[in-house]
Amino acid sequence: MNNENSALIKSSLSWEKITTHYNIKYKEGKNIICPFHKDETPSLSLNEKEPTFHCFGCGEQGDYFNFIALKENINCEQNFSMVLQKAEQIAGTNYLEKKNSLPKSPSSESKFLDPNTIQKNYTQLEDSKQVLDWFKNERGIEPETLKKAHIGYGSHPQVNGKAVIHFPYQNKNGQFIHNRIRELGSGKNIMSEKGAKANIFLAPNLNKIQRVFITEGEIDALTLLQHTEDVVGIPGANGFQEAFIEAFRNVEEVILCGDNDEAGKSFNKKIISLFLQKYPYIQTYYIDWHGKPEKYDINDFYLSLSDKERLRLPYILTTRRIKRTRIEITPPPILLKRFCLYHSLGTKN
Repeated sequence: MNNENSALIKSSLSWEKITTHYNIKYKEGKNIICPFHKDETPSLSLNEKEPTFHCFGCGEQGDYFNFIALKENINCEQNFSMVLQKAEQIAGTNYLEKKNSLPKSPSSESKFLDPNTIQKNYTQLEDSKQVLDWFKNERGIEPETLKKAHIGYGSHPQVNGKAVIHFPYQNKNGQFIHNRIRELGSGKNIMSEKGAKANIFLAPNLNKIQRVFITEGEIDALTLLQHTEDVVGIPGANGFQEAFIEAFRNVEEVILCGDNDEAGKSFNKKIISLFLQKYPYIQTYYIDWHGKPEKYDINDFYLSLSDKERLRLPYILTTRRIKRTRIEITPPPILLKRFCLYHSLGTKN
């Protein structure tokens, strides 16, 4: 990787940008809670002038790139190009693209989206009370989650310049490849940009997790993202492509979260079948919405929970039954089932 590129990106980084990206509280000149070990008192020193970091508790130290590598669980020496790509995403630059140092994503025929445009759209989202209120009041999704997923708001040529919600898609290296868009309001569908191929929403999460929830759609993925990074989304019931399977080769558990309708059941069946063929060692589960209304999904379930229970959403979905005695409005249990019960979805021997 070009040394000039790394120097340019490094000069565009700051500890403020990095800690903001990772939702770490930071005040210049003050030690912070170390994210690399169980730290009860701030023991990580960040030097903005050098720039370096050093933890007096666990001993981790290095520069911007080392910090990012540790957060992303990437071997900095063996995969420095991946670290640099993530660093550029955080810095909001596109030096790598200009130098043609990065291969184009095989899932995208066009060049990568400009990170500055993504940031601009997010800033416009922050300024739109109407959109923030819709996410929070209608979907229970907080602004911090929207920031984590780079959700934006702004005009789009596909809808005659009308302002729409932007759901940016990234490849596993963190490069932005295309948006899916949605007009504000209930009953509106999310649609792909013209010419864009199907991709995985929140794909960078696959670099650092062993268990993953696969949701049918972006809203359900954002719902789970509030309480776990073990999630990716697929753009609709028919959006999962066989080529996607390769991206999951390092995970140990997959939990399918299709909606409670025929399309959702087909979504679960198709993906389970592909995993059984390609990676049978991966434990495969699906959420059974038995007793719930037609089209019921993760977001509907989340909204039915109390504030306290929402904090435990992944745990509730994966480890216990929901009993009527705990939630009065909940009908019979929602169970997490192993693929050994796969035939109940309608699969024939």
